[in-house]
Amino acid sequence: MQTLLKRLFSHNIKPPPLSKIILVCFSIFIAFYIIATFKYAGGSLSTPTASNFLWTENYFCDMMNSTSINGKKNLSRPFSIVALISLCIGITTFFIWFSNEKMRQNNYSKTLKITGNLSIFFTSLIFTTWHDQFIILAIISGIIPSVIILYAILKNINIYDIAFTLFVFTFLIGYILIYYLNIFETAHPIIQKCAVLLGLIWIIKTNFKAEDRR
Repeated sequence: MQTLLKRLFSHNIKPPPLSKIILVCFSIFIAFYIIATFKYAGGSLSTPTASNFLWTENYFCDMMNSTSINGKKNLSRPFSIVALISLCIGITTFFIWFSNEKMRQNNYSKTLKITGNLSIFFTSLIFTTWHDQFIILAIISGIIPSVIILYAILKNINIYDIAFTLFVFTFLIGYILIYYLNIFETAHPIIQKCAVLLGLIWIIKTNFKAEDRR
């Protein structure tokens, strides 16, 4: 018992690797996202009278409003907010990991941490009434960290990593453009989910591949 207590309060206990923190956060995000879809009372822009969450019509942010689109109380709000915060913590952790591992603590590393976490801070506030404003701020402040990460990845000699990274970033940029240009509006909810899924896969792949090389 004494030995156990020493271990628990020892200063030599190593914190979990950032890669595990990222994976846990993303797992929580997925779990609470799914729970929120079952709790959502219903309604979408295309089908306002719907009585449940429609994967092809509802956005993630629909579940963060106090009232569902069909006018009923939105019970999914707390679950979707937990999902959002978990996602933000996971991405923030990734920015820290990437800046430490890939940027070698240079000026780019500091810039990535500051601008990346600023973008995620704005993202974490999209459940508020200033949703649209925070989305725009998150996108604008996210340009610099995106460029830094692309620059670091493009220096990689692995052609497959470069190709997958370019594909994911192109998809994300494409979604932002068609959303604000109101192109293919009925497909926006589906594209949003694909963009989030691709982003998660890319982060996990980039992170764990680097961990395996150690």
